[in-house]
Amino acid sequence: MAREREKTDPKPKEIDWKQKMVSWQKKGSMTPEQIIQRLDAKLETYGFYEKLAAIQKNFDSVCVENKGIKHLNEAGFVKFLARAFPTSFDPFVDAGPILYTSAVYLARFPFMTGEPSLLTFAALVRALALMLPDKANCWCAGHASSDGRDERLISRERSAIDQIRLFFQSLADKYEDSGPECEEILVVAERPNQPIREPAFQVPNNDQDGDEMYHDILDVLSATQPGKEYEILCSRDNLRPLATKLWQTDIRLSHYQISRKKIASLLKLLLSMRLSDACHQDAAYSVKAHELDAVTENVVNAFSGKDDDAIAWPVFYNRIIATTPLLLTPLEGLLNLFLETSEPTSIPGEFALPTEATILSLPILSQLSLVLASTITFDGLQLLYHCKLTNASDPEGFTTLVDVLQSYREPCFLLIRGRSDTDDIVTYGAFLPVRGQQPSDSIHRPDLVGSFLFQLSPQHDVFSAPTGEPSWTSFNREIWFGDQDAGVAFGLTDGLKQGIMMHKLTGDGPYKGNLSRREWQMKVRISELEVWMERD
Repeated sequence: MAREREKTDPKPKEIDWKQKMVSWQKKGSMTPEQIIQRLDAKLETYGFYEKLAAIQKNFDSVCVENKGIKHLNEAGFVKFLARAFPTSFDPFVDAGPILYTSAVYLARFPFMTGEPSLLTFAALVRALALMLPDKANCWCAGHASSDGRDERLISRERSAIDQIRLFFQSLADKYEDSGPECEEILVVAERPNQPIREPAFQVPNNDQDGDEMYHDILDVLSATQPGKEYEILCSRDNLRPLATKLWQTDIRLSHYQISRKKIASLLKLLLSMRLSDACHQDAAYSVKAHELDAVTENVVNAFSGKDDDAIAWPVFYNRIIATTPLLLTPLEGLLNLFLETSEPTSIPGEFALPTEATILSLPILSQLSLVLASTITFDGLQLLYHCKLTNASDPEGFTTLVDVLQSYREPCFLLIRGRSDTDDIVTYGAFLPVRGQQPSDSIHRPDLVGSFLFQLSPQHDVFSAPTGEPSWTSFNREIWFGDQDAGVAFGLTDGLKQGIMMHKLTGDGPYKGNLSRREWQMKVRISELEVWMERD
């Protein structure tokens, strides 16, 4: 009987994938046009099936027609999104056209070279799929298959980092080789990716065959193979020769750069979108243009030194992940307008500023939200402590601050403002997620974010610590956040009048430094301090 079963149940016949791909190409199934057509069908099915009618309605409301082809031009695209803002909202006036060119670039995915194409309905859907976070892997989730002999990786899991990178590419307006050192940093930076559902599907997308742009083509090839879904699929590695053939360009990701001026325009929009309500309703909370410009400049300085004119991908990636992880989230609310049929008025502002605030302002709160918005609620902040310093030390203020830091009930943050030895205004502080000096319970609370130090001006930066590390220590009438001998440490000395910022790259301190800023130390003449807590 066993021998009879062997005869009736033979092993699956091995497929000659090289010959199969030749057959696909002869049929015209692997041209860029056919590949994109299959990608579009997948996006419509898995990404926007319930929203296609809304996208179509919004597209039709502002599209133009040229030689029988309906498409969105810059004027129509900007006009549609501008309805979310007050009339002639300055940040959007500058950044709206940037978002349009970004969409046009992404609409060509994954074949990014050549002349820009029209932003047709299908192209708009493609661009939205690449710009909206919840659509990042709707068309290319990790997938494996068995042909009866072994498991084969069919497609790689796409991640949020892929989405950030594509957005970076879409913003690039300078093309210059960053050099071997930059490429090496890029490979190291890209490989970790974000946690995904199945680690087995997380494979490097920068190797000897090509960089991330090559692997984009390989990802699309593996996810849009001709034939029926139930058929045995070709492994991702077997598609590499075809991806190489389709990737006929000398342009590499290491060539892409964004000008400082362009990133500043976009950052100003992203910061101000959180404040759109306050910009035109309550005069007491109206944001002064110079305040918003100053905060924007501080954040831009995190990406680019004042003497640098361009930002390469490794720097952009590092600064997004380390210091502005929530920077791009306002775009989701803006672009989702294409998915809604209701008439927009304005995007709701997220913040209500307490009247007691002196250091804290709406632009600064918006800047803090680049890091804290998912950790602390800004709608009902409570001022726990405020101290204005004079030339005389304030022993009572010191004691009160220590008491506050030992007794707060909800996550809080400390703001410090003063002037440096060069008379620059310096604003910095600390986020304290749990009460007291030793947050031991946080070790057993995976939902808690570790404490971190931050600098808001003259440069935005964040120095994080693992959850469970001591938030602060007090001795000899001084308060220190971090280890003075290792990593980053902020100190309050001389009766709170003197601030010290230490940035070291050596040692094993709780707060880690920023490699690009090297080692430095700054003394600050403190003028005032505030402690804010989420209202309980």
